[in-house]
Amino acid sequence: MQRMKGTLTRRQLLMGAAWGGVAAGLGGRAAQAFSIEPMPAPVSKAYGLACQPASSGATDHVQLIADVQAMLKGEIASGLKPANAQEVVVCPLCGCAITVTADASN
Repeated sequence: MQRMKGTLTRRQLLMGAAWGGVAAGLGGRAAQAFSIEPMPAPVSKAYGLACQPASSGATDHVQLIADVQAMLKGEIASGLKPANAQEVVVCPLCGCAITVTADASN
């Protein structure tokens, strides 16, 4: 058996790297760190209750619409946007898209 020296030769280093790459390629498997799974019914129901539409009297969407309307009115008043401008915002809680105009929302 050959004893290991203090330093590696270039050939030993390259062969070690090559064999390491081959072993990783043949022995490795796909990473499973993230996966997409369907949401269980109780969790889905809880998310649904967390954010209700503005028509049901919930404050989440009402506050979001009011904030965007105020911003939009300011931009229209300063001439940055036309009078009929619309803004589409996404609710951070439920992910629904809301189209907001300066005077109403859809």
